[in-house]
Amino acid sequence: LREILFSKVTQSAVREIALQVFRHLHALSLRFHLDRQTGGMSRDIERGTRGIQSLISYSLYSILPTLVEMSLVIGFFVVRYDIWFAAITTCALVGYIVFTIVVTEWRTHFRRKMNELDSRANQKAIDSLLNFETVKYFGNEEYEAHRYDENLRTYRTAAIRSQNSL
Repeated sequence: LREILFSKVTQSAVREIALQVFRHLHALSLRFHLDRQTGGMSRDIERGTRGIQSLISYSLYSILPTLVEMSLVIGFFVVRYDIWFAAITTCALVGYIVFTIVVTEWRTHFRRKMNELDSRANQKAIDSLLNFETVKYFGNEEYEAHRYDENLRTYRTAAIRSQNSL
């Protein structure tokens, strides 16, 4: 039911931001487009729109209901039991929140590096395919495959590091 209610809002927000990014890309200089990094850019746009969907989803379906539930439980402890139960519960929740934020911040650089390498690998693949005729004309298929494999190899290392940080 909640998906039905909020899917329109979520998809409208994603659409609006994707359109703003698209317009921004068309407003960039010719130099930017001559140095085109189409593959990396398309991957970043896709990742950004998925991130917006996740953020809205987590906010509406996880964080907000959890905050309401915590407030109700703490209120119940204050009314039915001694205030110390509410204080201990609040301290435990604050400790958990602080721990979660610290660990998330620590993990962010692993994830950011992984995303950067993923974009670079995708950029090499897409740009090579966009220039298919030139690659074919000069017989550089193996060279392009080697460059792409190098990027995939570094991405793999970063992805493993990011996953292990969980």
